[in-house]
Formats: sequence, C-alpha cells, structure tokens
Amino acid sequence: MHNILQKLGAVTLASALGVTGLAVLAPAPAAQAAPSEDLVISEVYGGGGNSGGVYDRDFIELYNLSDAEISLDGVTVQYYSANGNAQQSTELSGTLPAESYYLVAAAPGNNTDLPSFEFDHDAPSIAIAGTQGSVALLDGTDEPIDLLGWGSAQLFEEAPAGATSNSTSVARADVTVDTDNNAQDFVVGEPTPQSLDGDDGEDPGEPEEPIDPDEVTPIRELQGTGSETPYPGQQVTTEGVVTGVYTGQGSKNGFYIQEAEEVDLAEHDASIGIFVSGASYAEEVEIGDSVLVSGVVDENFGTTEITADALEARDEPLGAVEPLELPEWPTTDEEREVFEGMLLLPQGEYTVSDNYSLNQFGEVGLAFGDSPLVQPTEAGVPGSDEAYAQAALNEEIGVLLDDGQTWNYMTNGAAKNSPLPYLTLDTPVSIGANVDFLDGVVLDYDFGSWRFQPTEPVRGLENSPVEFEDVREATPADVGGDLSIATFNVLNYFTTLGTDEEGCQAYEDREGNPIATDFCDHPRGAYNQENFERQETKIVEAINLLDASVVALEEIEDPSNVGQDRDHSVDTLVQALNAAAGEERWAFVPSPDIPVDGYPGDDVIRTAFIYQPAEVAYIEGTAELLFDDNFSNGRAPFAALFAPAGAEEGENEFVVIVNHFKSKGGSGSGDNENRDDELGPAWAVGGWNGDRVRQAEALVDFAEALEQQHDTDLVFITGDLNAYAQEDPVTTILDAGYVNLTEGGPDYSYAFGGMVGSLDHVLASDAAAEFVTGTDMWTINANEAIALEYSRFNYNVAELYAPDQFRSSDHNPAIVGLSFSDDGEEPGDEPELTTERESYSQTESLEGVAYEGTGFPSETVLVELVDAEGNVHVIEDEGEVADGGFAGLVVYQSDAGENIPMPVGTYTLRATPLNVDDAQTLADSEPVEAVFEIVADGSGGGDDTDDGSFGGDDLPRTGFDSNFALLLFIGLALMGVGAGAYAVSRRKA
Repeated sequence: MHNILQKLGAVTLASALGVTGLAVLAPAPAAQAAPSEDLVISEVYGGGGNSGGVYDRDFIELYNLSDAEISLDGVTVQYYSANGNAQQSTELSGTLPAESYYLVAAAPGNNTDLPSFEFDHDAPSIAIAGTQGSVALLDGTDEPIDLLGWGSAQLFEEAPAGATSNSTSVARADVTVDTDNNAQDFVVGEPTPQSLDGDDGEDPGEPEEPIDPDEVTPIRELQGTGSETPYPGQQVTTEGVVTGVYTGQGSKNGFYIQEAEEVDLAEHDASIGIFVSGASYAEEVEIGDSVLVSGVVDENFGTTEITADALEARDEPLGAVEPLELPEWPTTDEEREVFEGMLLLPQGEYTVSDNYSLNQFGEVGLAFGDSPLVQPTEAGVPGSDEAYAQAALNEEIGVLLDDGQTWNYMTNGAAKNSPLPYLTLDTPVSIGANVDFLDGVVLDYDFGSWRFQPTEPVRGLENSPVEFEDVREATPADVGGDLSIATFNVLNYFTTLGTDEEGCQAYEDREGNPIATDFCDHPRGAYNQENFERQETKIVEAINLLDASVVALEEIEDPSNVGQDRDHSVDTLVQALNAAAGEERWAFVPSPDIPVDGYPGDDVIRTAFIYQPAEVAYIEGTAELLFDDNFSNGRAPFAALFAPAGAEEGENEFVVIVNHFKSKGGSGSGDNENRDDELGPAWAVGGWNGDRVRQAEALVDFAEALEQQHDTDLVFITGDLNAYAQEDPVTTILDAGYVNLTEGGPDYSYAFGGMVGSLDHVLASDAAAEFVTGTDMWTINANEAIALEYSRFNYNVAELYAPDQFRSSDHNPAIVGLSFSDDGEEPGDEPELTTERESYSQTESLEGVAYEGTGFPSETVLVELVDAEGNVHVIEDEGEVADGGFAGLVVYQSDAGENIPMPVGTYTLRATPLNVDDAQTLADSEPVEAVFEIVADGSGGGDDTDDGSFGGDDLPRTGFDSNFALLLFIGLALMGVGAGAYAVSRRKA
C-alpha cells in the first residue's frame, strides 16, 4: 500500500505532530502548500564527512525559480528525522536573486580530508541522516513554502523521494519544476552543491579508475537468502542484464538488472535480480544491455536495491534473460523473496480482484485463481474458522499489478495529463476478469505489497504486459418467473445540486471544472446540471436494462429537507426512465403521511420504490415508514404491499421492505466501536455494528407486524444493510426465519479494500422463498473501475465516461424472479436427479443403483450413464415423466442376463428433459447430473479380490464375456413418482 500519511487529513496530522509546529505540512492534498512559484528546496545531502562520503559536511540547497529577487528574511529551514520528529533548524536572512542558488552548510563529519564547498549560510548544528529524512522551508508565520522527504521519511509531498547513501544526494530532476510530488520531482545521484556565487565547491572528480570487473559481487549474493541484503549500506559492484527501465516524469527512476542464467526452480533459493536507483543512469541503458554497476546496496521500503554512483557497459555481453515461467503465485513472503527483482512470466490463472487504486496509483489488485479475494465475514461468521481461513487465503493469493510509475493520478497535474494505465472504454478492467500475461514482468516489493512491475512504464495501453478478459454483462441474467424484485443503490441521486446551495464546494476535474459536491450541507451528488445529466443518464440506462417489476432504491435524495416535496427526486427519476423507455413504463410508490419532521431515520438520503404497473400493482395506501429510535443514525425502513398485475383482490399479495442501515464508517463506543485494526480481518465488521444489529431486530418486528396487518406471509426484505452475509445484522434476520436469496457468490454487490462481498441483499420469508425462480447479482457497478463514474469525468486526459450502464453506481443491483402461476409445478422447483446413495460396493451394485428425478418441466426424459472410462450409454431414450418425476434402476448384466458387479470408478448419471414445450428441442435442454462411486469390496477374499477391471487375465476367472450390456432392471423401469399436482395460487382465507 502507499504511505498512510498521504491519506491523512490536516486534523489527523495536526494531532499527531502538533508539538513540532508542522501540522500545516500535512502531505494530504487538501493540506499541503501549493507548488512553489519562487523558493524551493533543490538538493539535500546527508552523508558529508561520513565513511564513503563525497564532501566533508552535509548541505541543503535552495533555488529561486522565479524571475524576480526574493527576500529570505524570516525564512526557516527545518530538519526532521525520518519518523517526523523536529530536529535542528536555522533562520535565514538577506535576498536571493532570480534564478539563483543558495547553499546552507549543515553539520560536518569526522572525515575532514574530504573536499569542502563554498556556502551562503552556516548551520553546523543541523546533522542530516545519510539515507532518509525531511527538510521543510517555513515562512515567517510558519506557513509551508516547500517540503522534501526522502527514503523512509514520514513527512513528504505526495510520495517520498528515493533513499540516499553517504555518496549520494537527493536533487530536483528539473530545478524549475515543482509538482508537489517528491518522488516525481527528485532523483538520487551525485551531490552537486551550488551557492549564490555559483561556486559548486571542489570537484570531487570522476572515479580515479574504471569499475573493476574483478571486484564484482554476484546479484544473488547481494540479495542473499533472507529478507534483507547481507551487505547493508556497503559500496558494491555487480553486473547483470537490464530487464526493466523506468524513466520520465512519474516513473520509478531506475532500472532492473539480472544475472543471465537458467533457473532450476527446485534448487532456486536466492534472487538473481535487483533494482538500481538513479534516473540519470536509467536514461543511459536499454533493456538487454549488459552493464557493470557500482553503488551502495541497502533496503528501501523492504526492497533490496543499489543506489548507483557509477555505470559502465560490459565489454562482453552476459547473454539474454528470458522471463522465468512461474507456475503459481508463491503463498508466503519467504517463497516470494527468492524471486524479488527477477523477470517472470506468471503462469496459471489470475483474476482481477481490485481496480479502485487503478484510478489513483495505476495499480490493479489480482488474485491467483479463478475468483477475486472475498471479505472474510462474507465467507464466515466473524471470528469463525471460515473467516480466518478466508483471511489467510487472501494473504496467500493476492498480488498487485503496477504500472512502473509512482505518481498519484488524482492529485498530480502531470499524471492527470498522462492516460491511466490499462483502462480504456474498449478495454475494461473488471473485477472477476481473467488476466493473461503476454510479456514478462518484474517482481517488486514496495509500499508494503508485492507487485508485478511492467518492464517499462505503462501509459494507456502502451507497454502493457497483460490482456484482460471482458466479463461484462450487458443485461442481468434471466431469473425466470412472471415478475421480479430488485434492489439498487443509486449513488446519491440528488436533483438538488451544488449550485443550489450557497457555499457548497466541489470536487474538480483536471481543468478546475466542478464535477461533484464536496463539503455541502445538503447536496451529495452532482455539482451542476451538466454533471447531473451525466449521472442520470447512466442510472436510467441501468434501471431500464434491469427491467425489474419492483425496484427498491437506496441513496436517493429526500428533498423535503430543503423545502420540496419528499417525492420530487424519485418522481424526476421516473420521468427520466419513462422518457428513455419511450412509454409510461414506470411509476413510484408515494410517501406516506409523515406526522413530524425529524423522525428517526430522517436523512438527506432516503429509500424508495419504483415499479412497472404492467407487471405489478401497488396496493394503494399500504406505503409505510418505520418510525423507530434505533434508526436515528440510519434511514427509516420503507414498506409497501404489491400484487401481480391483474390478480384478484387479496391474491398473491407480497410485502417488500427496503432498507439502508447505518454505514460501517467511523467508530462509536461499546458494541459500536470499530476494532477492525485491533482484531484483524477475520473479525472486521466496521463501526456501529451494534446499532445495525438493533436496526435488524426492529426490522424483523416491523415485518412481523406487516404480515399480520396485510394477512400475508410473503415478505421480502431488501436493500443496503451495510453488513456482509455472515455478519450479525444479516444473521439476525436469518435467525428470524428469512432466507438470503443473494448470498454465496460467485458475484457480490460491493468491492472494498481489494475484496468483494455483499452489503446489498434480498431476503425472503420461508413462504415467499418458495415462489422464487432465480436470482442474479448484476455486476455492472462495483466490478467496474471508479474512473468510469460520472464523478470522475475529465479527471484524466483519457476519455473514460460513456452514457451506458457501467459504473452507474458503486453497488451492484440484485434481482430475483418470482412465479405465482398455477401451472402444476411446485414453485421454485429446479430439476434434480439423485441416486439412493453416493457410494456402492461392487457387491451392492449387483442389486442396482436406484435413481430418481424430480421437478422436470417435461413430458419425457433422456437418461444416460457415463461410465468410469468416459463411455456414454443410453439407459432410456424417451422415458416417461409424470408430474415432473421419474425413477429407475441401473444394473450391469451379462449377455446371459445375469447381474454382474459394476467396475470400480466414478460414474455420472444424467437426465435431459425433452419436449419442454413446442418450441424447445433437445439441443436447448440442459442435462441434470448425479454422480456416484463404485468401490471394490473383499467378497472374493485375499488375492482373489476383484477390482472391477474385467480385463486381461481376470476374464477367465470371472467367467463373464467382455461384451456385457447396460440394461435397465425390468421390474423397475422408468416410472413417474406420481406425487400429484401442487397448487401454487395463494388466496386469503
């Protein structure tokens, strides 16, 4: 991950660092100073007078990049240790001409024989660390002018510059450019002190001799077999073939080299690749070059690397480096460490698990395997073995795909004008997509994560080493039935805009245009009409394609808080839906009378219902809000009674309750405390879990009252419960007798922290679940990159907005199908084929394997057996089906008609429905399968035990001919189970 400080706001940093007076220097974009227009820090050197140093003392170099003279009176140079603690400081005075340097001489070292330099200000008390630290320029009021952090420093602008050594400094790559990103603006290299008079000190000179190839230490020795180099902080010389090069703005400013040798995975115990830091040296090499490198080797954020101070082309090429085919992703850090810095070609299946950071840092989270990482509390109850197992699995199979760059695409101006890596409108990077590695990648460890780096920076699709599968679903799956219910969180659909509220701020695009609201009292959505239309277009497209009979909405505006009718926004959405559909397809359920303002659950966002009158009827006057104190920090549950369109009064009426529980964000006290960091991911439920549980309990009571009130046991609870499937708020409802129709994957409603899980659910009472014909989680939103959202319009130079359904929100909609038809078929029945047991001995197989089919929507059925050798045998080509059922027995018989044991192995019995209706053919029918096993038994005794092979020398001993036939047992031929028709029409008593 990236350094946590860049995500902190000014308030958090002030509380942590207020004693130093540096609270104003928070690196978070909202708190840091704007890029300097005059005085900047241009270079810092901390190895002065140390062993291996270049000069006899440290220095801090400043530069006036403006075209006018500036005053230094009151300017303070403040030095901080790597952990952010304030150290020594010095106050400057005088003036600095335009485009001139100013050199502050810092503490001298013990090696006084090293060259010295001229300086403009003497500050011998400032002792700068040789590898890491921070320097700030403050004006006379302690407001920040500029800040530089390097190495593992905790104070920096956007990201720290590289670590230095006793022989290297950190200096601006272009002294006239300040982007407020230390990693981008500064490079590590040879110290070059420059003072006001232009004297850059005694020339330390070039190395007296060229690099001596006889002093080469192999890369594998520098890497060692542990997690850290055996040569920390030492000057070394090594050689290798260049495998990756990163130059230009925002890049890693260095290159990888690797030993040219074949790797035997069985004996491989140390990496033979390493990163070489140094932008100027990276510009001198190309992939495939054989080079000698000298510099200091050390650990930088957990990665072994060399800070180069000399580079030469090798006289004789070392050979070629081919990507090592890595058969699977190593599950432990120790196993990964032996490949750090090496060129790899990952094999096996990798799946996109996270694309949120793609919009910010150019990263794509991957999972080794065929599915994304799953939230532990989606897989198991918090603290359960299942939750711990999922958390452990996530650690084992997760890895990042990076872009070879370090800048932040959300805050860095140059980055915004460089196309996001990997993602275009034609090449989506969707969660759940398979990743095909076309070219080699280098295994890197940075910011606390293992990552695959491309061999060159990826800009757009340029230099991309991968191809992503397109797994988008243009429409939801067919859930069957006569009508359907869906839930859809519409991402702050507000008709009240930022322009409607005085003082409302905005998030801006890369050109400074307002896009979405920020820090406003009421509006939470689009800032102006132009962006509202972009947002609405996507939502309308998605809902019309969802095409559910009833859609429960969350996160739609409650305009009554600003004096409008409570239904104004939902009415506006319905009008837009109908206009796009070209017909009066949609209507909304009107709000009930609300006795007082400020009721529990009153919020700027609300829940709502829209529905299609051609498919369902809303029973007038049944809309009801739950007024309960437990929802003082949530949204009041909203209920309504519906029936199939055209149904007789009281027939098949069902209740739907839409919910939006308290969010997981923040922390309360007691059972509302957020203890995720303390307890770990297997227990992670976020904040306010206690309140969500109490909201679930109140909801269950509300549902029970509605059942009695409307004389129906058909109840659907839906919406955004802000709890994953195995967390207490959901299980509280399940324990009350409800069925979660949308749990278990493989698709989920939400993506967070690189993992997927469902916060949005459709739960049904036991009676209602009987009528469900199918379910689907339509993965159009949470699975798509946030860069496609209306709220990120023109954040990047690449055009990524499209007026389609994808990323219309941040939650995936869920839909379930229902059938109340009186067609003689038990509601919700799926065809099922079962055998009496899953395993039979050979002796038991003499009596035959009994099977039964139920729920088949056909008149006849094709029954086949796939034997242990993979041969397919037709048991019955047109068996009769009665009331959806049939049964039979399969035995092996000799030509003489005697039953014989079935051979040992695994068998698949399958049944294919025929003539489902006049239009359906055999090719359209889906077979239903049952698997059983035949195991050997000891009936023959000792060495005479029959293994069922019936081959070779076994044939004479058994006395059976090899030409045996598969026959149905005559006495138990295919027959209907005859259970009788089940009436599904439901009427009130």
